[in-house]
Amino acid sequence: MAQLSDAAEILVLDWILVTGSPTRPAASALALDTTTISDTDTGVTIGEPPDANGYDRQVVAWDAADSAGADNTALESFGPNITSDWGSITDFGVVDTATYNSGGLVVFAALDTARAMTVDDTLEFAAGAITVTAA
Repeated sequence: MAQLSDAAEILVLDWILVTGSPTRPAASALALDTTTISDTDTGVTIGEPPDANGYDRQVVAWDAADSAGADNTALESFGPNITSDWGSITDFGVVDTATYNSGGLVVFAALDTARAMTVDDTLEFAAGAITVTAA
């Protein structure tokens, strides 16, 4: 199950309990991670594969949320890995920019099964495979 980052939790709580309205991120992008993401991480501190070898963050669109959450609306594809191993992908995060090593972390989750990414590998998430919930 996906978790909100500390930064996202503060925005939501301020909006619900205090005042103001949080600014919606200009982008929503998936980032892969070779380490365990924590709720204090940012788009800078997560352990992404190198910004080369075929790895790029993927801009993602979401369907309207319902009681089950919000799902990605299209296939999200990373790779193919073209030069050297990316390492073992253990987690993914949704960040507020598609620019590598920047931005804020919004939500994150561990993969059900870690995936070693060697040369020529591609990692794909089918439409509807990623569900973000508020529970």
